[in-house]
Amino acid sequence: MLPRNPGSGTGFVFGGDVPLKPKYAAMRDERMAAVRGERGRDKIPLSNSGLCLPNGTPANMGPVAHEYLFSPGRVTILLENSEIRRIWTDGRPHVPAELSNPSFSGDSIGHWEGDTLVVDTINIFPEAELYIGGRVTEQTHVSERITRVGNRMRIDTVVEDPELFEKPWVYTRWYDHEDGPPIDYNSCTEGDRAKKGEETLLDINFAAPKEGQQK
Repeated sequence: MLPRNPGSGTGFVFGGDVPLKPKYAAMRDERMAAVRGERGRDKIPLSNSGLCLPNGTPANMGPVAHEYLFSPGRVTILLENSEIRRIWTDGRPHVPAELSNPSFSGDSIGHWEGDTLVVDTINIFPEAELYIGGRVTEQTHVSERITRVGNRMRIDTVVEDPELFEKPWVYTRWYDHEDGPPIDYNSCTEGDRAKKGEETLLDINFAAPKEGQQK
């Protein structure tokens, strides 16, 4: 499935329409000013992918292709950006708090309501992204309803977090079916021509590669 009409402006990509509390809204706006270069080119902040980290849930369900594998008791989502989500549908509960091990994809359990897969995700590692540059917390709770509609797919999402949000963040995304081969993707390669600091983009090498060098 490929994303269709994922949204416009800064809302979808940078969290412009996320109902953040004032403290976090100010942090988002400050980051956006840096992304626009208002703090200087060497102060542009990197996203998770720029830091060679997984995007994590829920940002990993954004504008990338999805492949769904159905097996007894589990739905596995293979994402174009090399991330994997495992949704357990065998009736198990969430992992008990004393045994939890937060991950970028989180602990997802699901069940079927007719043709709709209902997914509940908690225990997301706090370095995962809500949107580019916005991180989740230990309290982030993601609920999804995934439904195939003809040759398309609809995902209704509710993200709750009493630390970050003034109210739940609710949105719907549509995806189109794609019959082409799977897309190979690697976010961190030897050919990466960006010069990175610990948290910021320092420079990009735009010079033509020398003969014999990887492009």
